[in-house]
Amino acid sequence: MKKISLYIIICLLVIMLRDNICYFYGNILGLFKLNNNYYDAIITLKDEEIENIKKDYTEFSNFNKRLDTINYNYKISKVIYKETYNTNKYKIEYGKKDGISNGLAIINEHGLVGKITDLDNTTSELTTLKDLEDISVVVNNSYGKLNYSYEDDIFIINDISNYDKVYINDKVYTSTYGTIKEKIYIGKVTKVENDTISKKVYVKSDVNFNKLNYLLIVGDFK
Repeated sequence: MKKISLYIIICLLVIMLRDNICYFYGNILGLFKLNNNYYDAIITLKDEEIENIKKDYTEFSNFNKRLDTINYNYKISKVIYKETYNTNKYKIEYGKKDGISNGLAIINEHGLVGKITDLDNTTSELTTLKDLEDISVVVNNSYGKLNYSYEDDIFIINDISNYDKVYINDKVYTSTYGTIKEKIYIGKVTKVENDTISKKVYVKSDVNFNKLNYLLIVGDFK
């Protein structure tokens, strides 16, 4: 009799508290589900981090293999961040305390990337070649001024005489008359247009300005 009475009391309590019991049970299940999702997210982030480290290592290894071809004094640097989305300015490693100064050229394994236009004690500002104006360049024995055309998405050399010999696939370098260190490779001629007095020479750079990572600061350090 006592057992039956106890069962009746338990049943009544379950009925009276069923909403609270369901709420508590639901929270317990939600907690386990949240924990599972949390750990799944952590594992995913770790996998992505490992993959990024692998890519970074591969890129640096490929970059390092080409250093034997560089004939300048250099420091290996790395992009820290792009200053804004719609600009061609980057913060890179090293500054005044490392002997860096304004005007030093920045290159990668594909050619001239730009130059340092500002700096503090520990970092420097890189302005890419796209935003530098009237860079003095040489093609064969002909000198001109290089600018980037956003409209045509290509570099253009002006001020080369129609009498000068410039051909497709000729290599373009910085000249001794400019502010950037001379004899740094820029790219190849892809097209030549003769005008009334001078030529318009189109130059293709192999540098991917949208994907900059490891760089070389070249020049004479203090």
